[in-house]
Amino acid sequence: MDVLKLFRTDRALRGWAIASLVANIAIVVTGGTVRLTGSGLGCPTWPQCTEASYLPHGELGIHGAIEFGNRLMTFVLSGVAILTAVSAFSLRDRHRPRGGLARLGILLAIGVPVMAIGLVIMVSSEYHPLAVCGVAAVFVALVVVSILITRTPRVLDPESRRHESARGLALLLALGIPAQAIIGGFTVMSQLNPWVVSGHLLVTFVLIAMAMWLIHVITPEPRPSTSQLGWVLGRVLAVMMAVSVWLGTVVTGSGPHSGDETARRTGLDPALMSHVHAWAVYGMIGLTVLTLVLTRKRAVALLLAGQLAQGAIGLYQYWNGLPIVAVLLHMLGSALLVAAAAHLVWHTDRPRPTAE
Repeated sequence: MDVLKLFRTDRALRGWAIASLVANIAIVVTGGTVRLTGSGLGCPTWPQCTEASYLPHGELGIHGAIEFGNRLMTFVLSGVAILTAVSAFSLRDRHRPRGGLARLGILLAIGVPVMAIGLVIMVSSEYHPLAVCGVAAVFVALVVVSILITRTPRVLDPESRRHESARGLALLLALGIPAQAIIGGFTVMSQLNPWVVSGHLLVTFVLIAMAMWLIHVITPEPRPSTSQLGWVLGRVLAVMMAVSVWLGTVVTGSGPHSGDETARRTGLDPALMSHVHAWAVYGMIGLTVLTLVLTRKRAVALLLAGQLAQGAIGLYQYWNGLPIVAVLLHMLGSALLVAAAAHLVWHTDRPRPTAE
């Protein structure tokens, strides 16, 4: 059996992209479970679980196990992201007949040890501000090196263009893992500051959107087009979705599910922020209905169905005192809606000029 067949075809990369999408959605659920069960500081240090061990012990109880389980998901996500990048850089076409694994190998050989050393220094310094800023600077430098190593001249044939776009998206998905690790450290350092926690979640939503985009990019079928108005409405809907999701994190940051009983809240009125979030959702649903009438796109209908289901869950949790299961389903719905919005943007491309 040729192991490379699991990586170097468009179909294989599509499978890895789907795995990346599923893994990023799953970590939203596991992260939500951490917060909703009050396990945010179940492991009081990072990346270790305690000052003496990377593993939780019995005294930490169920909260330590839940928090540690969420951290294990990071390793699963990291493995999937790296294998997705390996698949993307294994693709061969007219522009790169030998693929690009050598470039990816150079990047991993540079990035993995450097980031590992940086994280060790940050932890051993007990999160000294200079060490934390230094790790962040190293990550930025790694992104710059990644861009330089993977930069290629503009190509003209469709297959090569698809492959280059896929490599870029796969690389961004892989870089999202160390970015989340750094934000995770800030989350623990800030004792679950709600604004930092929301940033941690929003980055995952961005990765979900990119994974969905990668699934479409590597599919050889031509991208569906729509009218100019449909193209504009699709982008406006994506922006409104982003605003609604952000407002949802603000509502959460002002509400009772902080992740730990000692974690502070934003100080905003949760009832008021719930109404602001709800009105943004109502406006988004109205615009989605209008877009469906004008474009008759299946992707718009899918997004509308998800919005209505998400709205129903939101109303239920608001009227019933935020039960944990309902809130967790609402978080899962948010992740799925982000994927649906990315799917919609793909299916509302600019109208193509007609041949005379």
